[in-house]
Formats: sequence, C-alpha cells, structure tokens
Amino acid sequence: MEDTEPQVLDSIEAASCVWVQYFDGDKPYYYNTQTEVTQWEVPAEYASFHGIQTEVVQQEQPAVVDFNSTGGWAEYFDEEAGAPHYYNHITGVSQWEMPPEIRVLKELTAANEVEEKESEQVAVDEFGWEQEEQVDPEETVSQIRAWVAEEECLQHLDTYFEEHSYVIGFVPGTYDYEFFSECQSLDLEKCKEYPHFNRWLRHISAIKQE
Repeated sequence: MEDTEPQVLDSIEAASCVWVQYFDGDKPYYYNTQTEVTQWEVPAEYASFHGIQTEVVQQEQPAVVDFNSTGGWAEYFDEEAGAPHYYNHITGVSQWEMPPEIRVLKELTAANEVEEKESEQVAVDEFGWEQEEQVDPEETVSQIRAWVAEEECLQHLDTYFEEHSYVIGFVPGTYDYEFFSECQSLDLEKCKEYPHFNRWLRHISAIKQE
C-alpha cells in the first residue's frame, strides 16, 4: 500500500462497523478502527454488515491449518509478493506480520522434528546403519573376498558379520549368494567355531535351499 492520503468511501461506517473502507488510488482496502489492522481483502464482518457477496478469501491450501492451535490463523503464500501472509478465519483479519499463535505452532513443530531426528540418530548409532550406507559396496566385497586368502580369514569374517547381517545392506542379495559359493572352499567344520560368520553361512544356506 502506498503512503498516500486515503479517501473514505463511507463516512458513517466507523460508527456502525469496526471496518472502514478506503481507497489507495482506485484500489479499495480496509482498516479496522479497533485493532488498527489494514488489509486488501474484504473483511467478513464488513461484507456481512453491508450485504456484500464475496468469494472465499483464500483459494490456495494454507501452509498452517490447525485452527484450534492458532486461534483461527492460517498461513498462506502470496506468489505475487513472494512472501507468506496470514489470514484469520474467525475474525476475517489478514496481515503480513506472523501472528504469535502461528510462531508458537511453528516452534513446537520444529522442536518435534528435531526430537524425531535425534531418535532416528540413536537408532543409527545403535545399529550402525549410517556406517553401512556410506560404504562402497564393491570395495567392501573386494575386501571380504581378499580375507578368504588370509590365514586369519575366519576371524576377519566373524568380526565383520558380528556387525553386519549380510555382505551389503539389510536383506540378503546377490553379493551374499556369490560370496557363499566362494566360501565352499573353506573348512566348514572350522567355521562353526566362529558364531557370527557361521550364523551368516547357515542363513544363506537355508535361503538357497528354499
């Protein structure tokens, strides 16, 4: 709105309705004499008092719609202005400044999101998912295959499968089946002394027999 001297449309409105209509050039806007709020949209109270038929003030889906938590306030995004604006579905007030009710709701939502991420991180730290996701599969498989030729082969494999359910990832796959075939050259009786590696062997063996 330009900072120009407004023209009052109806000089008796202030005595009968808290909303007064002014003009900025040829464009009407509305001023609330009680709250001192100014807006472009026709307020519901003004429209009702003057018998004006108005379209729904907001057609777009609001970003915040929990009216019970915001006292009727909803956040919308004005594409033309490139900024959010706020409309109260109870009072008909529209404004650019974020209402305290919206701010509190956003802060609570952000706090809940942080708590959820922290809970997810606990699971990542506990089960080692993050470490597995960052590993290069081909590099890991090459290392596992290299262990087969080493003297401490079974110890290496047992340590690996103590921390991993499968060769790569969280479900059995091609890498497991291929490596299982390569493991047939090992002393399978000796493998039973290594519980984690033996668990993997028995599991993959059972899957292949299905």
